[in-house]
Amino acid sequence: MIVAEVLALVGGALSMQLNGGDALTIADKAYEWAPEHRDGWRLTGVKARVKAVSSSGNVTLTLKINGTSMLSTNITIEEGEGSSETATTQPVIDTAHNVIETGDEIEAGCSGAGAGVTFCTIYPVFSPPE
Repeated sequence: MIVAEVLALVGGALSMQLNGGDALTIADKAYEWAPEHRDGWRLTGVKARVKAVSSSGNVTLTLKINGTSMLSTNITIEEGEGSSETATTQPVIDTAHNVIETGDEIEAGCSGAGAGVTFCTIYPVFSPPE
């Protein structure tokens, strides 16, 4: 299993890298914990990118809070594409599970690895409460 890395927390956006130069697998995950200054923030957007695209099959990615999915439709990067932004089916945020509280575990994971995918990174965006 490749150890996943959380790269940075900048503003309300996270950068959660699931793998590096080795091919993505369904075992790859990345974790972050909600800091105190993000208490009550909501997931308002999410996208993903890869460096080496899948040569066979789509990449499907999950985003969870304390083990519960934050998405009602998971993130997809289609075969041959480098970003989820071009996917036919876009991720849908589950508004019943999109608020983070201090100390919540945020997990990015892979549920469909495609083939040969490297440097897969999920970018969840959180916004302050209104």
